[in-house]
Amino acid sequence: MKGLGKCKGEAVRMLFEGYWITSSRVSDIERENPETGRTETCEGYLCRMYEDKNCGWELDSFSLAVRYDIPDLSEESLEKGILEYMIPYWGLGEEIDRIREDGEEILMNEIRSGQGTGGLEFGMRPASADEAEAFFAQMPEQDRQMGAIGHVRIDFGMDGDEFWHTWHPRGEESLNSVAFRTELGQVVDWLRGSVLKDLRSMGRFCHEQGGEIPGGWRQNYGYVVETEGYGYYLRCSPGKGDYHAWS
Repeated sequence: MKGLGKCKGEAVRMLFEGYWITSSRVSDIERENPETGRTETCEGYLCRMYEDKNCGWELDSFSLAVRYDIPDLSEESLEKGILEYMIPYWGLGEEIDRIREDGEEILMNEIRSGQGTGGLEFGMRPASADEAEAFFAQMPEQDRQMGAIGHVRIDFGMDGDEFWHTWHPRGEESLNSVAFRTELGQVVDWLRGSVLKDLRSMGRFCHEQGGEIPGGWRQNYGYVVETEGYGYYLRCSPGKGDYHAWS
């Protein structure tokens, strides 16, 4: 994997679906050994994701520890580790069309994010009024109390039939596990069949299902998906002039 230059002193490793990813070697990553229960300090890489090529807006960061996330410090292992982190999370269950290296497009049609929903079905209910706070950004202390991991911001674009999404971390990195990212992709894939299909479908869904919650400059709707390990709070804003969903 060839570098694409430097950004804030770190090597730019790749462009992934429009996101710029940097990496730097570190030797102080902590991981808990599942066999001994003890914390170990490992070598590895610190990776950061940016929305722009100037690295002005950092969206997320993650570490890849040798023997836990990657087998060694080779370029090949680093590339694979980045992909394994990114695919279930940022792809949100959709096929990855391309990865750009050195300005050239390399098709990766074989790679699928999270392998879709695998036929999984989830239950979703309209929110109650007393749950409204959970659908809006909280102070860090409230995020910790709720066990928040992060937010996905979703926009259907100017015509209402696109699907743009951005991740905003809100909790400890250890909570943002592969299991969580994979399930998040499955949940979003499932929602893409109804309320997140497009803007028109969202408006119709909210009108039929209710779920009105207070807050915001226009009427918002809240829906809750609860699984064995996580709770997903989806706020819908079916109108033009703002982001359309926040989870």
